Amino acid sequence: MKQNTAKSGFTLVELIMVIAILAIIASIGITKIGDLRASSAKRVNIYNLQQLTRAASIYVTAKDTTTGIFDKMESLVDVSESGKWTGTPGTYDWNKTDLTSYPGVYRGPKRVSDIKDAGGGGADTTNQTLDQQRKNNQGLTDSFINKVGIYYISTNDVTKFKNAGISNYLLHNYVAGQASLFGFTQNEDGTPLENGGPGFRADMSAFYKVSLVPGSPVVVLNPIAAAGIYRALGCDLNLTAEEARFTNTAQAVEKANTLIAASRMSYRLFCFGLGRTSVFARNGLDSVPRSEIVGKDYYRNYIMVFKQPTSGPSGQPVSFAGFLDPNGNTAEDARFNTDWY
Repeated sequence: MKQNTAKSGFTLVELIMVIAILAIIASIGITKIGDLRASSAKRVNIYNLQQLTRAASIYVTAKDTTTGIFDKMESLVDVSESGKWTGTPGTYDWNKTDLTSYPGVYRGPKRVSDIKDAGGGGADTTNQTLDQQRKNNQGLTDSFINKVGIYYISTNDVTKFKNAGISNYLLHNYVAGQASLFGFTQNEDGTPLENGGPGFRADMSAFYKVSLVPGSPVVVLNPIAAAGIYRALGCDLNLTAEEARFTNTAQAVEKANTLIAASRMSYRLFCFGLGRTSVFARNGLDSVPRSEIVGKDYYRNYIMVFKQPTSGPSGQPVSFAGFLDPNGNTAEDARFNTDWY
């Protein structure tokens, strides 16, 4: 008598169905992991902002003197062909933030450059476009760039910055290659260059240390575009609803100039990048965190803010105010974004 033999395994149709189901489950899992990672990065970002602010406040209080305690911060400003560059002391320039302004506010590579090796050798020409050379380094985020401009410090400001612990800063490499492209072998004071200055890495582009002098460019927050930051850091400018309203960067610049002309910008907020070679990082922190809320092709160091009242006696003091993340958010802004997005 012939008996049917039971067969194990899947038919082709069943196997295809199983694979499809597993693929769906895997895609859902990957999406959830990605969401969890992004959410975690946002919460770590808030924690870092809070801890850095606390650490800096303790650091200042614990020091017997403030001389040099915040030296070698990253300027967020390009180097020039000759190194240091200056403008008219006591003036603002809101037009130094685009890719055609070099030197200007740091945006990563701003011009096509010959590709060089670490020793300065390499081809004399390159067929790469600027977009290709910017692929790994977009510089500061657009969100932050839209909130800032340049202020050229006065003679009194130089003294006040020194009293706050800032007598020098590091300028950034704005080409996609080693710092040797500029022909610099050492800082202006003869000390070794910092970070190597590779322009293809945003987090290591600050390399050339210069002393602050009258006319030195410092990144300043626009009082209109960054009105919320001024308010969050205890420097409320008391703007009316109409004064604070703007629809684009050009309008924010126009309104900022009007505010300045009327002597109603009662504070200035200055920004510096917290690099790994800064004196504060070396002496006040166990390690220097980088924010994970932006990609590695952007500047990910946290941004240290200093405030200066502009009313009253000439040469008002400069002092530590707080920290921003790479998008130019305070801890309060970052917390709101985490809760709602």
